Amino acid sequence: MKPVAVTLLLVNLAGIMERADESLLPGVYKEIGADPTKLGSLTLFRSIVQASCYPVAAYLATRHNWVRVIALGAVGM
Repeated sequence: MKPVAVTLLLVNLAGIMERADESLLPGVYKEIGADPTKLGSLTLFRSIVQASCYPVAAYLATRHNWVRVIALGAVGM
């Protein structure tokens, strides 16, 4: 498989996983309770973690094989 095809596959996989994460949020809301503040805190924490991973991924992509870095991010390790 060509590296471009692998990258496209991994980016699409990451997008699918992001949408699945967003669709699970209402279910988590029911588990937490009817307090929207808790849901907002959960969403904020997820966004902070996600935003802090972007510079790490950019650094790793400059130092290592970027296809593997994308694969690692898509799997969520």
